[in-house]
Amino acid sequence: MNRFKVISGSADSSYSGSIYKVQALEASTFRIEFSKVKQQDSTEYETARSITDNIALPAGFTIEGPIGRVKVISGASLVFFGIHGT
Repeated sequence: MNRFKVISGSADSSYSGSIYKVQALEASTFRIEFSKVKQQDSTEYETARSITDNIALPAGFTIEGPIGRVKVISGASLVFFGIHGT
């Protein structure tokens, strides 16, 4: 079973770490760096692919990772961090 720490993301906020997915609660725009975790029990990540264009999501849609860093440009969202070792 996957366990997550969920944070409410709002406009002009940034998050980094072992992010499992981002869900738009309303129409939202993001900038995302996809990643791979360096070690199984680590929150450090290595950038695998950086998206330089903004990504727009309609309400209710998700983007799954692994994601290393996300910036919420506009809108409201939920950011799901993976909890390791569970």
